[in-house]
Amino acid sequence: MPLINIEIGWQASESDDDYDGIEYVQILEPIQMIEESFDYYPGIPIIEKGYVCIGGDPSGSGDPYFVNFKTNNPPVYQIYHDSGDEADEILKNGVVKVANSLSDLFKNGIVSV
Repeated sequence: MPLINIEIGWQASESDDDYDGIEYVQILEPIQMIEESFDYYPGIPIIEKGYVCIGGDPSGSGDPYFVNFKTNNPPVYQIYHDSGDEADEILKNGVVKVANSLSDLFKNGIVSV
């Protein structure tokens, strides 16, 4: 199974009748990772802090997923696209950790087929 374009899910919240609580990240193609990291917000200001986009939100929220490649086996974060235009502001107010590490995401994730 190719890694690019797969959707990996995790249990994000308690389920109810209308929502199972599973959220997904779609692993982007390399050109999309580069564009999200260098050409769009929130990537533009946080690239200098080591954050690189690895995925998009298949639900269409526009809030991409990033890892900080300045650390080994980094956590995976969803970073809100409308959380500011300064790196420190974005990283303080617009970040949600979705996995403790990139390896945890792949090891424990639910692959959508």
